Amino acid sequence: GYKMDDIRVDVEGVYSRLNKNNDTGAAFNPDTVADILTAISGLVNVYYDIAIENMPITPGIGVG
Repeated sequence: GYKMDDIRVDVEGVYSRLNKNNDTGAAFNPDTVADILTAISGLVNVYYDIAIENMPITPGIGVG
């Protein structure tokens, strides 16, 4: 993640590729399942830290 003053940004990306021929011992009918499945996903979160003097923790709010 990245921090800019009181704002933090967290970015995550995932790529996954599954091939049914590489899976052995699975309990499914190979004729009814796709040969290859590819999934790409991403996530972005933004947080705002609320600075309060003399407080040992920093509360914040976030969206994502």
